[in-house]
Amino acid sequence: MIEHLFDPDHFLDEVYRVLKPEGIFVLSTPNLASIHNRIALLFGYQPFSMNPSSRHRVGHITELFGLHANSVGDGIIREFDHVRLFNL
Repeated sequence: MIEHLFDPDHFLDEVYRVLKPEGIFVLSTPNLASIHNRIALLFGYQPFSMNPSSRHRVGHITELFGLHANSVGDGIIREFDHVRLFNL
């Protein structure tokens, strides 16, 4: 869920603040450098977990297969609403 936060630094500061001494925090997030994102970029498309528009899905390889809608419900894309992208 860290990829949905506007201020992940604040979130991580809070995790560190409340974590017990010797505690362990495990975090998982989609990898921007994953093979499917690299292939999309190779062919000039957006990575799967990012969208340049908050209203329309544009620039994705899925458009080739008709697997997208121009907008969703209230006009906000819910599936691709990652604010930050991370890699290893």
